[in-house]
Amino acid sequence: MVAMAGGWAPSAASQSQAPGSCRAAGSTRSFAVVKVADYPGLTVMLDHQPIRTTDEHGRVLIDRVRAYELNQVSLDPREIPFDAELQTATMTVTPAWRSGPVVAFPIERVRAATLRLVLEDGRRGAAGSARADRGAVVSVALDGFTYVSGLGRAGHRARAVAACTVRIRAGRRIVGRRSRGAG
Repeated sequence: MVAMAGGWAPSAASQSQAPGSCRAAGSTRSFAVVKVADYPGLTVMLDHQPIRTTDEHGRVLIDRVRAYELNQVSLDPREIPFDAELQTATMTVTPAWRSGPVVAFPIERVRAATLRLVLEDGRRGAAGSARADRGAVVSVALDGFTYVSGLGRAGHRARAVAACTVRIRAGRRIVGRRSRGAG
């Protein structure tokens, strides 16, 4: 594969070139180029075995991919930064002989927060209770913790089902809380 404006293109030889580097994938092997947005230092695994870490551009070349077989390429979700949301940590590829697919993990930057819901009387939100967030119902975990993603710069509003409404503004702990009954 050769780096080109806008992406990667196959090359005639079993060789891969990324900006600033050039590596041979071996004359009899297939390979894969893994892209993880622009997140450096993430461990990329092939069939549950750590291979390499992503470079400063979030890419890594795996030169031990088996041709015409299922190869499981994965990331350790525990290494994903807090400002990222990974849709899947594992992808399966089946390259042809002496070729290399691009494995682009679906990851995006998000504004998110972990919150603890506390009622006006000081009790924490009950584990297993639900809250509505943009049409989806999300559970509240032990000790009243819940996770909110997709926070905008102007703020966010979520509603705890039949209990209260919480407004969240970026950069502040709690902005407002309006009781709608005991929960």
